[in-house]
Order: sequence, then C-alpha cells, then structure tokens
Amino acid sequence: MQRTKPILVLAVCATVSACDERPQSLIICHNANCAHETNPFADDTLASLTDSLELTYLGRTTMDGVELDTIWDRQGARCLFGHDFAHIFDPAETGMQAAELVAAHLRKPTDFVSWGGNRFFVKIELKREVTALNDPHTEEERLAHLACAYDMVDVLRAAAADASRELEIMFESEDVELVRGLPRHPRWPGKDPDDRTRLRLIAQVQSTELVLTDLTSLTTNDDDDGIDILSFHTSRLPDGLQQSFYALDASLMLWMLDASLESLYAMGTYHPEYVITGEAQLFRRWEEF
Repeated sequence: MQRTKPILVLAVCATVSACDERPQSLIICHNANCAHETNPFADDTLASLTDSLELTYLGRTTMDGVELDTIWDRQGARCLFGHDFAHIFDPAETGMQAAELVAAHLRKPTDFVSWGGNRFFVKIELKREVTALNDPHTEEERLAHLACAYDMVDVLRAAAADASRELEIMFESEDVELVRGLPRHPRWPGKDPDDRTRLRLIAQVQSTELVLTDLTSLTTNDDDDGIDILSFHTSRLPDGLQQSFYALDASLMLWMLDASLESLYAMGTYHPEYVITGEAQLFRRWEEF
C-alpha cells in the first residue's frame, strides 16, 4: 500500500472545517515505520525503525515517539520484534534489538530527540499469538513475554538517564490479561518510577476480554495499576461510540494505517492525545500548511 499523496490530502484537508483547528496530538510512528510505504514486509523491522528515527522536518526529529511490536515465539522461546508470524525474517529480529536502537537514538547529542524536544514516547505492543496458528499464551509464556517487555524498559530507562531525557513508555495488547499482568509482575516499578519516566497502560476498545472494571481508572488519577489510555481505530467503529469515548474525558489514542479524511475528522473532533500513524511527515506538513 502506498503512502497517501501529501499534496492531495493537504489540499482537501484545507477545505474541511475540522482541519482548521490543527489538533496538536502526539505523533507516534506506527509499526516502527514512518519512512517507507505501509507494507507488512517493511513494518516492524530494524531497517524501517532505523530509517524512521532518522527522519527530520525543519531540523527536528519528525515523530514524538515510536511503536515497537513484540511477539513471543513459542517454538524458539524468544521475544521477537515483528508484526506477525507471517512477516518474521531469518534471522529473526528481537525486541531487545529494537529497544537498543531506540536507546541509541535517545543518547544522540541533539536538543530534538523528538518533535517536542527532550521527551520521547515509546509504545510497546505485546502480540497475543505465540504461533503462526494464533495459539494464545500459556501462563508461563505470558510471564516470559512480560519479562521481555521489562527488559526493554530497562534499556530505554538507562539511555534516558544517561542523556537526561524524559521518557514515557506505554503498553498495549489485544490480550487484556497481558496488560493486567504488567502491574502484577514483580518487576513493575509503578507508573512514575523516577522524575523523568512515566509508564502508562492502554486498553484497545475492541478487545473481547475487556470489561467495565478495566476502564474505571480512565476517569480517576488515583489508580496506580489501572488503564490510562483508550485506544481506537476510527474506521472500525461507529461515530456515536467514538463520541462516548470522548465524553469520558479520558486520554485517547487514535490509530490509522494511512491518513484519510475520516481520520483527520476524528483528530479534529475527538482531540486524541496520541495518534499512531505512518504519516508523521505528512502531519508535520499539515501543521505548517
């Protein structure tokens, strides 16, 4: 799939009233690929991650942060960096390798490690399947996958400390039990483990295991173990349901494959705090249009 034609989208956007507000969402690079066309064979690779971290616009890093997808591989008993088993290469790339690339980016001698300057955002997704047949985690595999995520966190926090960066790390999974398991894990450091780091938990609204009690923390600030962010895809849900999310007055995360008028409308209407997209360059140009 090719990237949206920037001039076409920008020109059409100028005619849409919702675009006039230029919502200032944080732009998170979808599937670690903001540098190339949306392509399952290019997404979630060390090459695409490297190229995306090097993207700049007007002398600043284009993105605010990046999404890293992790897969627990039952056959190899290892934590991989990748989108799904159909697109894992030989040799396979690991979650730790991806974290180390981001850590190297955090240590760069620059005032603009992200578009906003000194603060960088990392979204770690823990995929629910552990085989190509979509088998779910066993309890032992779930704990191993969580340990992998915490190993990545340790690498990122060390780099942020070395370079005096501010860091926000967010966790998401379609397997809600993986998200619930994060604060129950013995390595959970709390949501504010130091004065430069913040950890947040994400709920995907279409997760079948999600229950109302998972969401009570969205409207309070006193639950150190609860969900912080509600994630949704605007093209997969009716507008009325999206309005109900907005009415919660909670932190929202909108994700998209490519920019579309539907997505731009959602950004202007629901003001998500985060936007997960492969179109980081286009959105920076939109802000200047």
